[in-house]
Amino acid sequence: MKRVVLLLFIGIVVYTRWIDSTAVIPGDLRTPRCEARAMSAVGRLNIESSAKNYGVSKPCEALLDLYISKKTSLKSLSGVVSVFERPDSRLLKHQFHIVFDKPLQGMLQQDIAVAPVNGHSCRDLSFTINSLTCLDDADQVITCPAIRLKTSMVFQDLLIDDDGVDVCFDD
Repeated sequence: MKRVVLLLFIGIVVYTRWIDSTAVIPGDLRTPRCEARAMSAVGRLNIESSAKNYGVSKPCEALLDLYISKKTSLKSLSGVVSVFERPDSRLLKHQFHIVFDKPLQGMLQQDIAVAPVNGHSCRDLSFTINSLTCLDDADQVITCPAIRLKTSMVFQDLLIDDDGVDVCFDD
């Protein structure tokens, strides 16, 4: 009986250590981490990602979900989403212009649907957002707010590559 319990215990320890040492989730060690803010502070633009069938099937059909506080002056956003297989191999370049007009629990929300990437699953691809232009409700260019980029569980990587934009990372 002692031998069975000991073998079971060793098996659990080995299995637990194996789980802990598996692949790192992309983005989970990035800095700077998003710090808590006071309710009176200017809101961040939040960006999350999702994909059809959790990003494991082909073709990659991705969706970026953006939301921000109703109290902000940001009302629309333009930019470019690029999809890469490798850093030097861009598969897709998608220009977007969105208007934050969908209310969502005190926030304004909008999605960016990226065109399907045939022959690839989303988990094999990196997504980069750049060339951001932020506009107020009078369509005047304003300084883009800080961006809170949520860790992507469906892409190999998701990042913002734009000078002058303050980005922090969150789970």
